Amino acid sequence: MIVTLGLAVAAMLYFVLRSWSLRTAAYERAYTAIRVGDSRDAVVAAMGEPQAVTDCSYNPFSDKKLEAEFRSKCFQQYEYVQLMARYTISFDGNGTVINKSTAVSP
Repeated sequence: MIVTLGLAVAAMLYFVLRSWSLRTAAYERAYTAIRVGDSRDAVVAAMGEPQAVTDCSYNPFSDKKLEAEFRSKCFQQYEYVQLMARYTISFDGNGTVINKSTAVSP
């Protein structure tokens, strides 16, 4: 009984980890393929619907000039989160990609 239960748990963990690994790899491939100048539709086709849509209000910059330039262009951001990785795609008012960034939490 214990062996059967252990095998069932191990099999479940295998499939969960494999699924997570495949989704992460798919996000990485799609994120790499997205280029500045791509349309919002191209991003959704590659990455799927975003988990969050924000208004560019939080973007930490160490260079205030770059921050001001970014804020003047950025209209909307799509956020995709996969476990500890966050992929952010920034758009201008016309729906064109102006920036993309990724962060991984430790």
